[in-house]
Amino acid sequence: MTPRLILITVVCLAVGIFAGRWVPASLFPGWLALPVILSFFAAWRVRWGLWIAAVTVGLFTFGVHQWQQQPTLDTFVDKSVTLLGQVSEDPSGTSFILQLKEVDGKPVDEKAIVYAKTTPHYGDLLAFRATLEKPSPPRNPGGFDAYSYYTRQGINYSVSTDQYKTISHDDRGLRGRLLLPLRHRLLDVIRQNFKPEHAALVSGIVLGVEDDLDPEVKETFREMGVIHILVVSGSNISLLILPLLAILKKFRVETRKRYLFAIALIVLYGALAGGGPSVTRACTMTVIWCLSRLLSRQSDRLTSWALSGGILLLFDPFLLDNIGFQLTFLLTLALLVVPPHIERLLISLVPTPTNPEKKVWKVAHEPIRKLLNAFFLTVLAELISTPLVLIIGHVFTPLSLLANLYILPLIAVLLPTAAVSILLGLVHPALATIPAQITSWGLHLMVNPLTYASHRGWLVRHFEAPSPAWLWLYYGSWLLFFLKRTQKFALPAIACLLILGITWRTFSPQNLRITFLDVGQGDSILLELPNHQTWLVDGGGIPGFQHTTYDPGARVVVPALAAKGIDDIDTLVLTHADEDHVRGVAAALQTFRVHQLLVSDLTTDKPFYQNLLQEARRRQIPIKQVHAGQSLTPEPDLNISILNPPREPYVGTRSDSNANCIVFSLSYGKRNFLFTGDLEGEVEANLLPKLSHVDVLKVAHHGSGHSSTDPFLQKTTPAHAILSVGAHNSYGHPASATLERLRLSNAHIWRTDLQGAIVCETDGQNLDMYSWLVREYYPTYPPAAIGGGGTQLDRR
Repeated sequence: MTPRLILITVVCLAVGIFAGRWVPASLFPGWLALPVILSFFAAWRVRWGLWIAAVTVGLFTFGVHQWQQQPTLDTFVDKSVTLLGQVSEDPSGTSFILQLKEVDGKPVDEKAIVYAKTTPHYGDLLAFRATLEKPSPPRNPGGFDAYSYYTRQGINYSVSTDQYKTISHDDRGLRGRLLLPLRHRLLDVIRQNFKPEHAALVSGIVLGVEDDLDPEVKETFREMGVIHILVVSGSNISLLILPLLAILKKFRVETRKRYLFAIALIVLYGALAGGGPSVTRACTMTVIWCLSRLLSRQSDRLTSWALSGGILLLFDPFLLDNIGFQLTFLLTLALLVVPPHIERLLISLVPTPTNPEKKVWKVAHEPIRKLLNAFFLTVLAELISTPLVLIIGHVFTPLSLLANLYILPLIAVLLPTAAVSILLGLVHPALATIPAQITSWGLHLMVNPLTYASHRGWLVRHFEAPSPAWLWLYYGSWLLFFLKRTQKFALPAIACLLILGITWRTFSPQNLRITFLDVGQGDSILLELPNHQTWLVDGGGIPGFQHTTYDPGARVVVPALAAKGIDDIDTLVLTHADEDHVRGVAAALQTFRVHQLLVSDLTTDKPFYQNLLQEARRRQIPIKQVHAGQSLTPEPDLNISILNPPREPYVGTRSDSNANCIVFSLSYGKRNFLFTGDLEGEVEANLLPKLSHVDVLKVAHHGSGHSSTDPFLQKTTPAHAILSVGAHNSYGHPASATLERLRLSNAHIWRTDLQGAIVCETDGQNLDMYSWLVREYYPTYPPAAIGGGGTQLDRR
C-alpha cells in the first residue's frame, strides 16, 4: 500500500464521518451490511473499492457512536432523583464525571457532569439526591456551549449537589493503580519545587494540566496568542524524546532498545498528559517515526499524520467537530507541506555566498536564514490557526507573532529543564533545586513581557468568529496552495479572503440589532446601530451583600461583545445606581474603550456606583447627566428620546432610585422600542402623554408587580414584551399580576430566564425577533405587507 493511498483512505474516512450527520438514525441497522457489500468493490478494483469502503466505514462509525450516545434518562430530567454512580475521570476542581449506575433504583448506563462543593476521588462510588438536568446550550452570544461540549463526549446530563455520600472506593485497573497515582505524584513534585504561580505553569507546559493556573495569566496567554504552549503537542514530545535518544546513544545503548524504550515512554507520557487530540496525534506520529527507525525504513510524515488522524476518528468520530482536533491537524499539515516552499524562498532571498572575500556575509548568512525561516514558519502558523482560534477566543493581536518568536526558544530550554527538575525531585527535592531555579528564571522571562503587553492592550482586538462558508473557502484555498498546479491561484484567493474577513464588519451594511442579554436578575442591553456604533445599556450585576464571586459583566457581557468583534462602546448608559444594573459595568470598562457615559444621577451615595464614575473620570470618559426632553440622533432615521428622569428628581416614592432611572424610546424607520429600566408604576402616569404604540417594550423592573400598569400598557400597546429576569430569583419576579396584564395587552412575552438572550433585528420596516436558547423566531412584517398589521409566527 503506497503512502498516498493511506492518506487518501483516511481522507475518505473523514468524508464519511462528516456525511454521517445527515443520514437518518433510523437507517442505522442497514449500515451493518454495507462494509460486506463494498468488499466486492475492493476485490474488483482495489483503490476505488478501498476508498468507497473508507467512506462507508466513516458513515458506519459515526452512526454507531451516535446510536450508543443517545440519551436514555430524559424522562427523569428536571425531577429530583436518587443517583448512584462512580467517579470515572480524574476530578478537576469542583466538577467531575460520574458514571451513573442507578437512578431511583433503576439500573442505567449513562454519564453526568456533577458540580459539587467538594471534590471526590477517582473510583469513589457516590450516592446522593439531586435534580437531573441537561447541559445547557449557550444562553448568550459568546457563551459556553456546555450541551455540545459534553454530549460529544457521551455526557448527556448534568447535576448540582451540595453533598454526597461515599459508599465505597474501587480504583482497580491500569489507570487507577498506575497512571493517575503517577500523575498526582508528578504534580506533587512540581508543587513542592516551584512557587504556586510557577508550579501552575510548569504543570501546564509539561503535563497539560491547567487546574491551578491563575485565570488572569491564562487570559494573558490567550490574548497574546500563546495559549498553545499549555497544550502538550509534538514540540513537547520532540524536546523530551530527542535529547533522551541522544543520551542513550552516547551511553552506547543498542538501537533496538533505544527506540523500544522511547516508544514505551511516549505512550506513558501521552497517557499522563490526558490523551487529548494534540497529544494522541503527536504520540502516534512519533511512535511511527520510532518504528521506522527500528525497521530501518524511511517514514513518510504525511502518512504518519494521516494514520494518527484516522486512529483518533475511528475511536471517536465526533472529534471531527472538535476545534482542538481541527487546529492541531491543520497546523501540522501546513508545517509538513509548506516548509519546502519556504526553503526555496529563502534561497532566493538569502543566497549562499560564492565570493570567498565576503567573510562576514559567509558567517552571517546562515543565522539570517534560520531567523527568517523561524519568522515565516510562525507567520504560517498564525495564518492557519487564527481563524479557528477566533471561533472560541474572539481575540487577536499582531503581537502574537512576536510573542511566539520570543517564547518558542525559551520553551526549548524550559521544557527539558522542567522535566529534569521533576525527575530529580522524584528522587529527592534537594536534587531539583538548581534546574527548578533555572526554570523559574525562564518563566519570569516568559510571563513578565506578555503580562506587560496584555495589560496595556497593545493592538489587542476582538473579532467575530468567521462564518462556516468563509472557513471552507479559506482552508480550501490553502489546500489549492498545497497542490503544485494551483499555487498561483491560491495565494491571491487567500489574500482576498483575509482582507474580506478583517474588513467585513467595518464596512458591511447591517440592520439595527438589539440584544437583551441574559445576565440573571439584572439588566444589560446591547444596541448595534446600522452605522456600526455600539451602545450598552447597563451591565447586569449581583449585589455585594450576596457575597458571590460570580460577575455577569465578566462572564456574560464581555464575552458577548467580544464575540461580536466589538472593541469600542460608543455610548454606555447607566440607567440608575442599583448594583444589579451597574456592577457588571466594571468589567466592560476594563475591557473596552468607552467614548461616552450617560447617567441619570451624579450625586447618589451608593459606593459602587461612585467608584464606577471615578474610574470613568480617571479614564477621561465624558460623563453626561441626561433628563426628560433631550433627544439624540446617532444617525439619520434613528432617534433616541429621553423620557425620564425629570429635571426635578422624584422624591418620596417607593424607590427614588428606580423612579429616577433613565427611560428612553428609540425609533428607527417605522419601528419603535421603549426601554424602561426599573421605572416605578407610581410615576408611569407622568410619561403617558409622551408615549404611543411600541413594537418592543423592555418591561420595567424585571416584571415587578409595582410596574407596567394597565394605563401604561393601554397607551403603549406593545407587540412584544421583554422580561430580563433571573431564574428562581428570590424577589418573585416576574409577578403573576404583571404577566396577566401583559397577556391581556396581547403582547408576546419573552423571558431571559426561560429563553436566554432575546434578539430584535430590524431594517426599519421588517422586525425579526428570536431567542438565543430556545430557537423561537418571530418575523414581524410592516403593516402594508400584511394588510393592517399583525405578527406571523414561524417556529424553527
